[in-house]
Amino acid sequence: SGGGIHAADGLAPNDPPRDFLQALGIQSADILVAGHMPFVSRAVAEAITGEADRQLVEFQPGSIAGIARDEEGSWRLFLFTRPEFL
Repeated sequence: SGGGIHAADGLAPNDPPRDFLQALGIQSADILVAGHMPFVSRAVAEAITGEADRQLVEFQPGSIAGIARDEEGSWRLFLFTRPEFL
């Protein structure tokens, strides 16, 4: 909705990521989402594998993951880094 910083529901550490990912997937703009563990790890795993409890990558505080949705609606991981690599 026009850039800027906005608070969003569904990003608490123990919230299930599915509803948030569905809402995120209908956005046409690039969006940066900042969140806390374990939500971030679970959201990336849910997007990529369909299983929120599957550990896809080893997140640490300050990790950055980039996911994108392709034209068919599938998510893919295009970026991941941890603080020690920055």
